[in-house]
Amino acid sequence: MADPRPRVMRVNAAEEQEDYRRAVSRIINDLMREHDLTLLDLADRLDISVGTISNAFNRKADLTSVYLHRIGKVFGPQWLNPVIKLFGGRVVPLSANDEDPLPRILAAALKIGEARDPGSDGGEDETHRELVAMLPTLIKASRALSGMIARAEAFAA
Repeated sequence: MADPRPRVMRVNAAEEQEDYRRAVSRIINDLMREHDLTLLDLADRLDISVGTISNAFNRKADLTSVYLHRIGKVFGPQWLNPVIKLFGGRVVPLSANDEDPLPRILAAALKIGEARDPGSDGGEDETHRELVAMLPTLIKASRALSGMIARAEAFAA
């Protein structure tokens, strides 16, 4: 007789924890670099002890969901993407911004077009380097477009 229990994927909990800690460390590193903050500054902004944020940054301890929530509230939900990426997702803000998305979209289209030019490094296909180089432009276009979508959804509701 077949086992009636549903099959579950067996995973290595230690690997999952290391992936999580690496993602949180990346969030902290990105926040410090982008906002020119020290660990002490970040701890103050998030009302977290320096030891807690330092341990998370150095991948010595997990950062709880409460503190991830604070990061999202203070800096925006998109900063949580390294953690959300662990299960195949990406976060965009639901609140609208007033930025005109068209210049950002056109800038992204230009970068894509340049990367796909037959004379570019990868020819008609983007290389890894070209993709990495255009990432900041793509992110800005995505955020601006997400703001316009949020505004449209507010009217549709």
